[in-house]
Amino acid sequence: MTTIIAGLDQGKHSSMFVAWNGSVPISKPKDFFDYEAEFLCLPPDVESIQKIADCQPSDGRLIVFMEPTGSYSSVWVTSLRELGIEVHLVPHNLVNSSRLALCNWNDKDDFHDAVVLLILAQKWLQDPESVQLIRTKDPVIVELSNLYLESESCTEVLNQLINRSRQKLHEEASALDDIKSDVNKNGDASPFWSWVSGGVVSVNTASRAAKKLANSIGTAKKYGFSRQLIAYAKSIVDWQTRRYQIDCKMRAILPNTKFAR
Repeated sequence: MTTIIAGLDQGKHSSMFVAWNGSVPISKPKDFFDYEAEFLCLPPDVESIQKIADCQPSDGRLIVFMEPTGSYSSVWVTSLRELGIEVHLVPHNLVNSSRLALCNWNDKDDFHDAVVLLILAQKWLQDPESVQLIRTKDPVIVELSNLYLESESCTEVLNQLINRSRQKLHEEASALDDIKSDVNKNGDASPFWSWVSGGVVSVNTASRAAKKLANSIGTAKKYGFSRQLIAYAKSIVDWQTRRYQIDCKMRAILPNTKFAR
């Protein structure tokens, strides 16, 4: 089985790529750099991804080593992995120290760093324990974590909005300030706050709320709810809807086999 190793030093507008047969040792990095390395300067587009994919042997594997550079590298990593290419990330400090330790040079540019990454790939291929790799989080776990944090953020905003709204409601219609703010069984936003905001609600909901309002003291009985309270109610409805959508996405992910016991 043929194994091709590669170093990809990526940037915002262009990336430097160099590949080599993993079974052929690179004993003198300087000579390799000067006489044997074939560099590809790649813009961030589909054609560049395909050029890298073309290096993958039909009977083997292509291993690409990169540094993590935030959104720049994540696009390359995702695109290459989608094509079944093996991608590993190495820490910046390891690349910096390997420049001198493994290659015996201080030059820092896209060409030299691509070769340093290639040398690290070869070293790792010979002994996986000899090179520290960055463990990348499973994308499903990352998505679930992000959704959970977003849901918690929505809950925090909602709690603040509901507290402010209840204080305002107590001034405008005191008999209504004890009504629950929960979403209904279908996940729709709170019927009560939908009613306050002027939204469409069931006849029963509107009737119960109107009856309480008629027996309430405060300004709302005579003048209606204030613009501020209506704005609060609309925000509550919007945030509850948003949180429900997030929770639906989370529930769709949880049946994933990764979470099976």
